[in-house]
Amino acid sequence: VKQIYGYISGSQGRRLFFWFFESRSDPAQDPLVLWLNGGPGCSSMTGLFHENGPCKANDDGTDTELNPYSWNTRANLLFVDQPAGAGFADGPLVTNGSFEAADDLYMALQEFFAKHQQYRDKDFYITGESYAGHYIPAIAHKIWRENTRGTEPNINLRGLAIGNGWMNAALQVLDYPHMAFESCTAPHIATYKEYVAQTGAAWQCSSEIRKCLSGSRSSCGYAEACIDDPAVFAPLFRRGIDVYAVVHETG
Repeated sequence: VKQIYGYISGSQGRRLFFWFFESRSDPAQDPLVLWLNGGPGCSSMTGLFHENGPCKANDDGTDTELNPYSWNTRANLLFVDQPAGAGFADGPLVTNGSFEAADDLYMALQEFFAKHQQYRDKDFYITGESYAGHYIPAIAHKIWRENTRGTEPNINLRGLAIGNGWMNAALQVLDYPHMAFESCTAPHIATYKEYVAQTGAAWQCSSEIRKCLSGSRSSCGYAEACIDDPAVFAPLFRRGIDVYAVVHETG
């Protein structure tokens, strides 16, 4: 399959690493799909090699093999490491959050389309997971705004897809106990006693996150740590269950 990789430029000397794979089906007609991992700070090469890229590492890590679930079966697929500091992306770190990151990514996409004009008019979809729940709306808004201003080249944005989006930590952490105790879509995991303890830990975590976001720097250390606090996930950890796939054991 045809592939292109290298760097595309953001602002202030930032460089974003990309890896592009043409569709295996009909590159001329199939859409262009951008994939972003989250973190923040996670390389989108994680998605390439472990999730929806054309190849995946074999079980012993000595070679690669065809990924039967690759999205480039039906789409042209673009992975981008961003913002600066994530994966192979380099340059001054972003200091103004997702919207500054979106400005860089938009500039980089403009360079990609200028260099590879055969892809610029394709239906364009922005996809990703986890903390990309912040990145994706920001870059989509940036594209929409520049398109309405008549900035060229116009990016033919057609849709967004966010998987397991991490958008509001203070709110989302409160749902873990409910998911473990009485999910409508997964097996009931926690006992009532575990549910009560887990709920208390989740509410404390949510409170500290809100304080941190309100400017209480003394709360930020705990807020960061409690997202991965074993007390918040205790019923899952005790049973060897993956929080990303509660119907499966991790072992």
